[in-house]
Amino acid sequence: MTQASFHPPRVAAWLIELFTPYEQSESIPGDLLEEFSELAAKSGAAYARRWFWRQTVPTISHLVRSGFQSAPWSTAGVVLGGLLLVQLGHIFSEWAIRAGIEKFVNHSVFFSHHVHVVVFVVNAGVNLIRLTVPMLIGGIIALASKKREMLATITLSLICSVQAITGFWTFVQGNGWGNYRTLHQSVVILTLLSFFGALFAIVAGGVIVRRHRFRTLRPA
Repeated sequence: MTQASFHPPRVAAWLIELFTPYEQSESIPGDLLEEFSELAAKSGAAYARRWFWRQTVPTISHLVRSGFQSAPWSTAGVVLGGLLLVQLGHIFSEWAIRAGIEKFVNHSVFFSHHVHVVVFVVNAGVNLIRLTVPMLIGGIIALASKKREMLATITLSLICSVQAITGFWTFVQGNGWGNYRTLHQSVVILTLLSFFGALFAIVAGGVIVRRHRFRTLRPA
């Protein structure tokens, strides 16, 4: 068994690192790594990796709960501000999409001869706007969250998911579930992206800010 086989699962370790407070960025991962190494040496790397994954959810849950308990009001204030930004961002996105489509189609000399190309470009632009704006909002919320980036952005995303699920269910009901299941795969993906892509984009903005802060504030 090589030394590389004693490495914990990268994804699990990364997730724990995202939620770990900066002041505990060495102690919590270090304790888990120490126990992981002992289990790997005693029971094998496969068993140790399964153990590490089992520790991931309770560890993150504890860190999230501790984060709320240590600063409940400031976290709630940041999330409420994020909800306002999400609404403003939605208004801006829809305005930008409508304005962009009208300008692009009205001035595109290729529209009549290259309809498929124009449709592809328009769809790409729409999805880009609908992902970029919430990602920027997630970054803003993360910057304002005072070292609780993931707590704030994931909470905001979960609250927004209620509206996304409701809208998606209404869409499916209105179009008929049977018709929805027969749609082309690319249409299904675009539909899911339009309803739920922003939720992941908000969290992605928090991840970017968190990673940047972690590199600058991590103890040498």
